[in-house]
Amino acid sequence: MDTLWRSLNSVESFRLWRVDLNDTIISSWSRTPHSNLKTLDLCSISVVDASSVDIWDDFFSCCGKQLTSLSISHSLLPPRLGHVIARHCVRLEELVIRSCKFTDTSIVAVAQQRGRTLKKIKLYDTSFTEQSLRVICEECTQLEELVLFRTEHWLQPLDTTPLIAYMAEHGNLLRSLCVRGWRTTNGLLDSLARYGTNLQELDFENNSELKDALLQKVMKSCKLRQLNITSRNDCDGLSPELITLVDKHYVFAKRIQNPLALDMETIYGILYGSP
Repeated sequence: MDTLWRSLNSVESFRLWRVDLNDTIISSWSRTPHSNLKTLDLCSISVVDASSVDIWDDFFSCCGKQLTSLSISHSLLPPRLGHVIARHCVRLEELVIRSCKFTDTSIVAVAQQRGRTLKKIKLYDTSFTEQSLRVICEECTQLEELVLFRTEHWLQPLDTTPLIAYMAEHGNLLRSLCVRGWRTTNGLLDSLARYGTNLQELDFENNSELKDALLQKVMKSCKLRQLNITSRNDCDGLSPELITLVDKHYVFAKRIQNPLALDMETIYGILYGSP
């Protein structure tokens, strides 16, 4: 593994998938600079030893300076890794976190320190809270894609005030928004219609409070090419007629009537492709 890493010092994109690491390997990698590395994807990575944040600090100090895209999926890494990423990945434009113990403070750290460069933030089942959303909306002024995906047995309440304010200031830049698993509000739909005129992809979950008129306003105002609305069993809110219309007129019409009946890998595969 060490020899392979040293031989790839000129690559721009690197993906590790289903690999067991230890502190010795990571420390060894940290001694080989990868100044051209722009895309790093860590998928299903586990660390045999009790990996410390300091080891990863050395690693990202070595190879993180030119990174523009970082994806971490289904991996057992230090929960506070975000502080290291924020410190060293000074050019980061895209951050993707899927099903990792990535703490709320890590998300906040990345947003606060890299908000000016970040264009894509995609969070799938992380320890995400409203504090993260508030900081993202305050600091990340160039966002083109925002994913806040969460799978729960019930819709999670979400104070959409920061996101509504963000749309008023920077919504014209947003191309894609996913708030699946959170309780979408009519106020958010209204702000998307008013300010998200360049929005091309929208993914959210139906709930009893949503009104047809506001979604229709979004459909008329935005440049939507993909619109996906998940409805749980016995869910009121948006009318069946409107949802049928959505299915007929938009490319992204895959529906999960009961998302809790599927495992996470299946849901990700259906909606976003395999991680």
